[in-house]
Amino acid sequence: MTSRERLLNAVLRKPVDRIPISTYELVPYGGGWPNDDPSYASLMDFIREHTDVMKMWGPRSLGGGLGYFVSATQEANAEHRSWPEGESTHHEVIIHTPKGPLRHRSRTDPHVHTAWAYERFVKNDEDIERVLSVPYVPNTCDASGMSVAVEELGDAGIPLISIGDPVCNVSELFRFEDFMERAFTDRASIERLLDAFFPRVYDWLRQMLEQGVGPLFRICGPEYVTPPYLPPELFRAFVVKYTQPLIELIHQHACYARVHCHGRFGRVMEMIAEMGADATDPVEPPPLGDATLAEVRVPSATASA
Repeated sequence: MTSRERLLNAVLRKPVDRIPISTYELVPYGGGWPNDDPSYASLMDFIREHTDVMKMWGPRSLGGGLGYFVSATQEANAEHRSWPEGESTHHEVIIHTPKGPLRHRSRTDPHVHTAWAYERFVKNDEDIERVLSVPYVPNTCDASGMSVAVEELGDAGIPLISIGDPVCNVSELFRFEDFMERAFTDRASIERLLDAFFPRVYDWLRQMLEQGVGPLFRICGPEYVTPPYLPPELFRAFVVKYTQPLIELIHQHACYARVHCHGRFGRVMEMIAEMGADATDPVEPPPLGDATLAEVRVPSATASA
Protein backbone atom coordinates (compact mmCIF):
# COMPACT_ATOMS: atom_id res chain seq x y z
CA MET A 1 0.00 0.00 0.00
CA THR A 2 1.06 3.58 -0.53
CA SER A 3 0.96 5.88 2.48
CA ARG A 4 -2.02 7.69 0.98
CA GLU A 5 -3.95 4.44 0.61
CA ARG A 6 -2.96 3.28 4.08
CA LEU A 7 -4.09 6.50 5.79
CA LEU A 8 -7.42 6.67 3.95
CA ASN A 9 -8.14 3.01 4.64
CA ALA A 10 -7.45 3.58 8.33
CA VAL A 11 -9.88 6.50 8.43
CA LEU A 12 -12.49 4.38 6.63
CA ARG A 13 -11.80 1.40 8.95
CA LYS A 14 -10.78 -0.78 6.00
CA PRO A 15 -7.91 -3.32 6.01
CA VAL A 16 -4.36 -1.97 5.96
CA ASP A 17 -1.04 -3.71 5.36
CA ARG A 18 0.33 -2.21 8.58
CA ILE A 19 -0.66 0.41 11.16
CA PRO A 20 -0.06 3.85 9.63
CA ILE A 21 2.47 5.97 11.49
CA SER A 22 2.46 9.76 11.32
CA THR A 23 4.79 12.25 12.99
CA TYR A 24 1.97 14.80 13.14
CA GLU A 25 3.19 18.33 12.32
CA LEU A 26 6.84 17.28 12.04
CA VAL A 27 6.98 16.51 8.32
CA PRO A 28 9.55 16.83 5.50
CA TYR A 29 7.29 18.84 3.20
CA GLY A 30 7.74 22.47 4.20
CA GLY A 31 5.92 23.94 7.14
CA GLY A 32 8.61 26.24 8.54
CA TRP A 33 10.64 25.76 11.69
CA PRO A 34 11.74 23.19 12.74
CA ASN A 35 10.92 21.19 9.62
CA ASP A 36 13.21 23.29 7.42
CA ASP A 37 16.01 23.62 9.98
CA PRO A 38 19.25 21.97 8.74
CA SER A 39 19.71 20.18 12.08
CA TYR A 40 16.53 18.21 11.34
CA ALA A 41 17.62 17.05 7.88
CA SER A 42 18.47 13.44 8.77
CA LEU A 43 15.26 13.09 10.78
CA MET A 44 13.25 14.42 7.85
CA ASP A 45 14.89 11.90 5.53
CA PHE A 46 13.90 9.11 7.92
CA ILE A 47 10.31 10.40 8.19
CA ARG A 48 10.05 10.65 4.42
CA GLU A 49 11.21 7.05 3.95
CA HIS A 50 9.42 5.26 6.79
CA THR A 51 6.24 7.09 7.82
CA ASP A 52 2.83 8.13 6.51
CA VAL A 53 2.63 11.91 6.23
CA MET A 54 -0.38 14.05 7.08
CA LYS A 55 0.76 17.47 5.94
CA MET A 56 -0.93 20.41 7.61
CA TRP A 57 -2.26 22.79 4.99
CA GLY A 58 -4.65 25.75 4.91
CA PRO A 59 -6.00 28.21 2.31
CA ARG A 60 -5.43 31.96 2.14
CA SER A 61 -8.13 34.50 2.83
CA LEU A 62 -8.59 37.37 0.40
CA GLY A 63 -9.96 40.82 1.02
CA GLY A 64 -8.39 41.68 4.36
CA GLY A 65 -10.65 42.12 7.36
CA LEU A 66 -10.24 40.52 10.79
CA GLY A 67 -8.98 36.96 10.89
CA TYR A 68 -9.44 37.02 14.67
CA PHE A 69 -13.20 37.23 14.23
CA VAL A 70 -13.49 35.38 10.89
CA SER A 71 -14.90 38.44 9.16
CA ALA A 72 -13.92 40.61 6.21
CA THR A 73 -15.63 43.65 7.71
CA GLN A 74 -14.09 47.06 7.21
CA GLU A 75 -16.01 48.49 10.19
CA ALA A 76 -13.34 47.22 12.59
CA ASN A 77 -9.58 47.23 12.18
CA ALA A 78 -6.53 45.83 13.93
CA GLU A 79 -3.52 47.78 15.17
CA HIS A 80 -0.32 45.76 15.76
CA ARG A 81 2.90 46.57 17.60
CA SER A 82 5.85 44.56 18.98
CA TRP A 83 8.71 45.36 21.34
CA PRO A 84 11.70 43.48 22.80
CA GLU A 85 12.19 42.72 26.49
CA GLY A 86 15.35 40.77 27.19
CA GLU A 87 15.42 37.77 24.85
CA SER A 88 11.64 37.83 24.43
CA THR A 89 9.47 39.74 21.98
CA HIS A 90 6.10 41.04 23.12
CA HIS A 91 3.19 41.54 20.75
CA GLU A 92 0.07 43.67 21.13
CA VAL A 93 -3.06 43.69 18.98
CA ILE A 94 -5.76 46.32 19.48
CA ILE A 95 -9.04 45.76 17.65
CA HIS A 96 -11.06 48.94 17.13
CA THR A 97 -14.68 47.75 17.13
CA PRO A 98 -17.89 49.79 16.71
CA LYS A 99 -18.30 49.68 20.52
CA GLY A 100 -14.71 50.33 21.55
CA PRO A 101 -11.25 48.73 21.63
CA LEU A 102 -10.22 45.18 22.51
CA ARG A 103 -6.62 44.32 23.43
CA HIS A 104 -4.59 41.10 23.22
CA ARG A 105 -0.97 40.68 24.34
CA SER A 106 1.41 37.76 23.90
CA ARG A 107 5.10 36.82 24.14
CA THR A 108 7.40 34.79 21.91
CA ASP A 109 10.90 33.52 22.64
CA PRO A 110 13.69 32.63 20.21
CA HIS A 111 13.87 28.99 19.11
CA VAL A 112 10.56 28.18 20.84
CA HIS A 113 7.73 27.24 18.49
CA THR A 114 4.82 28.74 20.43
CA ALA A 115 3.44 31.99 21.83
CA TRP A 116 2.25 32.76 25.35
CA ALA A 117 -0.86 34.93 25.53
CA TYR A 118 -0.92 36.83 28.82
CA GLU A 119 -3.82 39.18 28.03
CA ARG A 120 -6.89 38.11 26.09
CA PHE A 121 -9.42 40.17 24.15
CA VAL A 122 -12.35 39.58 26.53
CA LYS A 123 -11.96 40.57 30.17
CA ASN A 124 -15.45 41.81 31.11
CA ASP A 125 -19.07 42.18 29.96
CA GLU A 126 -18.26 45.27 27.90
CA ASP A 127 -15.65 43.34 25.91
CA ILE A 128 -18.23 40.68 25.04
CA GLU A 129 -20.47 43.38 23.59
CA ARG A 130 -17.51 44.75 21.64
CA VAL A 131 -16.84 41.35 20.10
CA LEU A 132 -20.51 40.97 19.19
CA SER A 133 -20.49 44.43 17.61
CA VAL A 134 -18.00 43.33 14.93
CA PRO A 135 -20.13 42.82 11.80
CA TYR A 136 -19.89 39.55 9.91
CA VAL A 137 -18.84 39.96 6.30
CA PRO A 138 -17.86 36.65 4.65
CA ASN A 139 -14.27 36.54 3.50
CA THR A 140 -13.13 34.94 0.26
CA CYS A 141 -11.22 31.67 0.45
CA ASP A 142 -8.34 31.07 -1.94
CA ALA A 143 -7.55 27.35 -2.08
CA SER A 144 -5.49 27.53 -5.28
CA GLY A 145 -2.44 26.21 -3.41
CA MET A 146 -4.15 22.90 -2.65
CA SER A 147 -3.03 21.31 -5.91
CA VAL A 148 0.59 22.20 -5.13
CA ALA A 149 0.37 20.52 -1.73
CA VAL A 150 -1.20 17.39 -3.23
CA GLU A 151 1.42 17.21 -5.99
CA GLU A 152 4.24 17.69 -3.47
CA LEU A 153 2.97 14.81 -1.34
CA GLY A 154 2.13 12.41 -4.14
CA ASP A 155 1.48 8.98 -2.62
CA ALA A 156 3.56 9.79 0.48
CA GLY A 157 0.51 10.93 2.45
CA ILE A 158 -2.52 13.22 2.51
CA PRO A 159 -3.18 16.88 3.32
CA LEU A 160 -4.63 17.57 6.78
CA ILE A 161 -6.67 20.76 7.06
CA SER A 162 -7.04 22.15 10.57
CA ILE A 163 -10.03 24.30 11.49
CA GLY A 164 -11.28 25.69 14.77
CA ASP A 165 -14.91 25.07 15.65
CA PRO A 166 -16.99 27.85 17.26
CA VAL A 167 -15.97 26.91 20.81
CA CYS A 168 -12.32 27.11 19.79
CA ASN A 169 -12.80 30.68 18.56
CA VAL A 170 -14.89 31.72 21.55
CA SER A 171 -12.85 30.14 24.34
CA GLU A 172 -9.64 31.73 23.07
CA LEU A 173 -11.16 35.19 23.45
CA PHE A 174 -10.88 34.66 27.24
CA ARG A 175 -8.30 33.59 29.75
CA PHE A 176 -9.16 29.92 30.11
CA GLU A 177 -10.15 30.25 33.76
CA ASP A 178 -12.47 33.12 32.82
CA PHE A 179 -14.04 31.03 30.07
CA MET A 180 -14.70 28.17 32.52
CA GLU A 181 -16.24 30.51 35.07
CA ARG A 182 -18.46 32.12 32.42
CA ALA A 183 -19.61 28.70 31.26
CA PHE A 184 -21.11 28.11 34.72
CA THR A 185 -22.20 31.62 35.70
CA ASP A 186 -23.12 33.28 32.37
CA ARG A 187 -23.89 30.51 29.92
CA ALA A 188 -26.15 32.83 27.90
CA SER A 189 -23.21 35.07 26.93
CA ILE A 190 -21.11 32.10 25.85
CA GLU A 191 -23.98 30.85 23.69
CA ARG A 192 -24.46 34.31 22.15
CA LEU A 193 -20.82 34.25 21.12
CA LEU A 194 -21.07 30.69 19.80
CA ASP A 195 -24.14 31.66 17.77
CA ALA A 196 -22.21 34.60 16.31
CA PHE A 197 -19.16 32.54 15.32
CA PHE A 198 -20.99 29.49 13.94
CA PRO A 199 -22.02 30.95 10.53
CA ARG A 200 -18.53 32.39 10.09
CA VAL A 201 -16.83 29.05 10.64
CA TYR A 202 -19.46 27.21 8.58
CA ASP A 203 -19.16 29.57 5.60
CA TRP A 204 -15.35 29.38 5.60
CA LEU A 205 -15.46 25.56 5.71
CA ARG A 206 -18.08 25.48 2.94
CA GLN A 207 -15.88 27.62 0.69
CA MET A 208 -12.91 25.31 1.25
CA LEU A 209 -14.93 22.21 0.46
CA GLU A 210 -16.47 23.74 -2.66
CA GLN A 211 -12.93 24.45 -3.91
CA GLY A 212 -11.88 20.82 -3.49
CA VAL A 213 -9.96 21.08 -0.21
CA GLY A 214 -9.57 17.79 1.63
CA PRO A 215 -9.77 14.90 2.20
CA LEU A 216 -9.13 15.00 5.97
CA PHE A 217 -10.13 17.86 8.31
CA ARG A 218 -8.92 18.19 11.88
CA ILE A 219 -11.49 20.02 14.02
CA CYS A 220 -9.94 21.75 17.04
CA GLY A 221 -11.79 23.16 20.05
CA PRO A 222 -13.80 20.37 21.72
CA GLU A 223 -11.03 19.78 24.26
CA TYR A 224 -11.87 23.11 25.91
CA VAL A 225 -15.15 21.59 27.10
CA THR A 226 -14.00 18.20 28.40
CA PRO A 227 -13.71 17.10 32.03
CA PRO A 228 -12.04 18.00 34.33
CA TYR A 229 -12.63 21.55 33.05
CA LEU A 230 -16.32 21.43 32.19
CA PRO A 231 -19.01 18.73 32.56
CA PRO A 232 -20.34 16.56 29.69
CA GLU A 233 -23.68 18.41 29.59
CA LEU A 234 -21.85 21.55 28.49
CA PHE A 235 -19.97 19.54 25.87
CA ARG A 236 -23.33 18.76 24.30
CA ALA A 237 -24.42 22.42 24.46
CA PHE A 238 -21.14 24.05 23.35
CA VAL A 239 -19.65 21.40 21.04
CA VAL A 240 -22.21 18.93 19.65
CA LYS A 241 -24.73 21.63 18.72
CA TYR A 242 -22.20 23.55 16.61
CA THR A 243 -19.62 20.97 15.51
CA GLN A 244 -21.97 18.26 14.30
CA PRO A 245 -23.20 20.46 11.40
CA LEU A 246 -19.56 21.03 10.41
CA ILE A 247 -18.96 17.27 10.28
CA GLU A 248 -22.13 16.78 8.26
CA LEU A 249 -20.97 19.43 5.77
CA ILE A 250 -17.59 17.70 5.46
CA HIS A 251 -19.31 14.38 4.75
CA GLN A 252 -21.55 15.97 2.12
CA HIS A 253 -18.37 16.68 0.14
CA ALA A 254 -17.02 13.11 0.50
CA CYS A 255 -14.35 14.19 2.99
CA TYR A 256 -13.56 13.05 6.54
CA ALA A 257 -13.58 14.68 9.97
CA ARG A 258 -11.08 14.03 12.73
CA VAL A 259 -11.93 15.57 16.11
CA HIS A 260 -8.96 16.84 18.12
CA CYS A 261 -9.82 16.46 21.80
CA HIS A 262 -7.55 16.19 24.83
CA GLY A 263 -8.84 15.72 28.38
CA ARG A 264 -11.00 12.99 29.84
CA PHE A 265 -12.12 11.88 26.44
CA GLY A 266 -13.96 8.83 27.77
CA ARG A 267 -16.65 11.02 29.33
CA VAL A 268 -17.55 12.54 25.93
CA MET A 269 -16.54 9.71 23.56
CA GLU A 270 -20.12 8.70 22.79
CA MET A 271 -21.03 12.27 21.89
CA ILE A 272 -18.06 12.50 19.50
CA ALA A 273 -19.23 9.27 17.87
CA GLU A 274 -22.79 10.67 17.77
CA MET A 275 -21.52 13.71 15.84
CA GLY A 276 -20.32 11.34 13.12
CA ALA A 277 -16.57 11.85 13.54
CA ASP A 278 -14.48 9.54 11.36
CA ALA A 279 -11.48 9.70 13.67
CA THR A 280 -10.27 11.31 16.87
CA ASP A 281 -6.99 12.33 18.41
CA PRO A 282 -5.48 11.88 20.86
CA VAL A 283 -6.57 8.93 23.01
CA GLU A 284 -4.92 9.51 26.38
CA PRO A 285 -4.91 6.64 28.87
CA PRO A 286 -4.79 7.13 32.64
CA PRO A 287 -3.36 9.01 34.44
CA LEU A 288 -3.40 11.82 31.83
CA GLY A 289 -6.79 10.83 30.44
CA ASP A 290 -9.46 8.25 31.07
CA ALA A 291 -9.65 6.11 27.92
CA THR A 292 -7.54 3.37 26.40
CA LEU A 293 -7.42 2.30 22.76
CA ALA A 294 -9.18 -0.93 23.69
CA GLU A 295 -12.05 1.00 25.28
CA VAL A 296 -12.39 3.32 22.28
CA ARG A 297 -12.31 0.57 19.68
CA VAL A 298 -15.64 -1.09 20.43
CA PRO A 299 -18.13 -2.50 17.87
CA SER A 300 -20.81 0.09 18.67
CA ALA A 301 -18.54 3.10 18.10
CA THR A 302 -18.85 4.95 14.81
CA ALA A 303 -15.60 6.87 15.21
CA SER A 304 -12.11 5.40 14.94
CA ALA A 305 -8.99 6.31 16.89
